[in-house]
Amino acid sequence: MQLAPLDILQATFSLIFVVISIIIGIKISTKYLTYKIQELLLLGIFWIGITSPWWPNVITFLLILIFNAPISIADFLIVGFAVLPITIIIGLIAFTGIMKIEKWKRSLIVFIIAIPNLGFEILLFYFYFTDLSFIATITGTFTIEYSIFSQIYFIFGLIVFLITGISFSKQLLDAGDLKDNMRGKLLLVAFISFVIGTILDFMFALTLIYVIARLILVSASFEFYMGLIFPEWTRNIFLRE
Repeated sequence: MQLAPLDILQATFSLIFVVISIIIGIKISTKYLTYKIQELLLLGIFWIGITSPWWPNVITFLLILIFNAPISIADFLIVGFAVLPITIIIGLIAFTGIMKIEKWKRSLIVFIIAIPNLGFEILLFYFYFTDLSFIATITGTFTIEYSIFSQIYFIFGLIVFLITGISFSKQLLDAGDLKDNMRGKLLLVAFISFVIGTILDFMFALTLIYVIARLILVSASFEFYMGLIFPEWTRNIFLRE
């Protein structure tokens, strides 16, 4: 199967974003072994999971390269969608845990957000096997036009992501400690960058926009890692005396 140069460019940047995010997610999760903080394990899984909407793109690209077969991205659409609702729930559990929110409030927040996410998950599988167009329409080798149903869910997910991220960042910014203040700034930039990159990626069907969007998403992954873990090299860059 021959791929157009623009298809290759678009898919390559998707691959770069997903691979970098997976590596960063694994690095965050493995910090659990050092610090024994369960939330770090969950946040690593969360960061890997939020890249799932790009997985069908990457899987299709790799299989075409390896097997040179006429594979449709529709075959893997369910992979990208099905992971996202669970990922959002995992992220909420982790962030509310780190923020030291009272247990009953944590349970209430997770329960309220879990209901629409699990509802979407059920409807997703139903429509995938009955009427795929209710989820999305395939418009090119690596391009998808999402339905109103999917767009509403994505907007909901981004709002939850942004509110949670801003709340978490604000807590660090208000801590009064120089290190936590810088971590809060980096995380705030990471959350905003991810939202901007995602909106650009999903709203504008232009190759140049796709490339810019995925570069922004890659930067968000690094910013998230630096803000959350704040490794020594990050400390040396931002907290020089």
